[in-house]
Amino acid sequence: MKTDLKMTLIASTDFYDKSKDPSIPKINHRADYTGGLAAGICYMKDDLDALRDNPRGILVRANGTMESGHHSVFDHSWITIYLENIPKLFAMLLNNEKWYDASEKSARYTKMNLPQEEQDIYDKWLVNFKRLIYARYGDEKYFDEDRIEKLAQENARLFTSIYTPTNMFYSTSYRQFNYLYHWIKTGKAVKDDLFAPIADRLKDFCAGLEELGIYNEKLADDRKDRDFSLLAKYNFGKVDGVARDEYFGDFYSVNYLGSWSHLAQTQRHKTTSDEAEYDPNASFFVNPMVREEKSLLEEYMADMDKLRKNRPQGQLVKINERAKVEDLILKAKERCCTAAQYETNHVVASILQRYLSDHTTPEHLKAAILPYTKGSRCTFPDFKCPQKTPCGFKDGIYYNDKPITRKI
Repeated sequence: MKTDLKMTLIASTDFYDKSKDPSIPKINHRADYTGGLAAGICYMKDDLDALRDNPRGILVRANGTMESGHHSVFDHSWITIYLENIPKLFAMLLNNEKWYDASEKSARYTKMNLPQEEQDIYDKWLVNFKRLIYARYGDEKYFDEDRIEKLAQENARLFTSIYTPTNMFYSTSYRQFNYLYHWIKTGKAVKDDLFAPIADRLKDFCAGLEELGIYNEKLADDRKDRDFSLLAKYNFGKVDGVARDEYFGDFYSVNYLGSWSHLAQTQRHKTTSDEAEYDPNASFFVNPMVREEKSLLEEYMADMDKLRKNRPQGQLVKINERAKVEDLILKAKERCCTAAQYETNHVVASILQRYLSDHTTPEHLKAAILPYTKGSRCTFPDFKCPQKTPCGFKDGIYYNDKPITRKI
């Protein structure tokens, strides 16, 4: 599905005072001014008003600061754009960076319009999942018609391609937009075959930043040789054939297999660092409900295989996740819930369980983590469910179904 990427400026913040100098209209010039003003604070002899009395001096200082590589002052200007028809994979590439805010159209809560082959399979499995959910949980008060519909959509979307276009608000700093531009133009991470089908959309993004007046040649010069963080920098952590270590202490590092859909969920927790390695021959995530019917499982895998060339969101990728243990517990307070995506719920719960079972975990940490391993977040000692009426869904609360996270 080839569609042009459209970019619209929604908002920008700066401290430019047009009463001092009305001749600087573009975003990048206003943001340059803001950066120059911020740089002047470090050395100001008087106060902010005195700095503002010399707008030309501010711009000279901004230019010198850019050339010196001290770019952090240009983070003070925050810019929001609306991206239409951005491929899901491109959104994931952006969302894996920490310096941003994003609001993205959800395939979990909306039906998808897809190429015909995908649409036929998506529609078929939307019906199949509704049947499975109703047959298994139709007597549960929690699963009303609306929740069954949303849960069916959550599972059917696994058949949609990682290249499926979506829409999103995306906000980040003036500096970061220019670094994103630089990383795309230099082609380090995105020269991978995985990104070949959306190469034109990446070019559209850079062209859009130029057209909107966000691009600045001097600022788009990241001298620290940084890159997009989504794709593993060391061949999934392998240096001389040695994979990233797993450990469970004050910080943790864990390797596991998860779907693209799960990765899109977990990367939005900006306190965790996630890397992925893609294998085009990898298998697919399967909800346990499908596994209970052999013929249905065979049909599921056959349909996934038909769409393999499209790289469906249900395909498994190798994921390395690292963070502080406090951030894992914070993540559990959001994702360990029946209302959360099933796979992500169980991945987080499984990592918590591995803290308890791993021989390297200090005993005091095991004791601290134990209260978070009894079930969903409503069982946690320091979490209060926001719902006025508890869901009462015992399978979801106490994990009576089997966790499905796979180690590498």
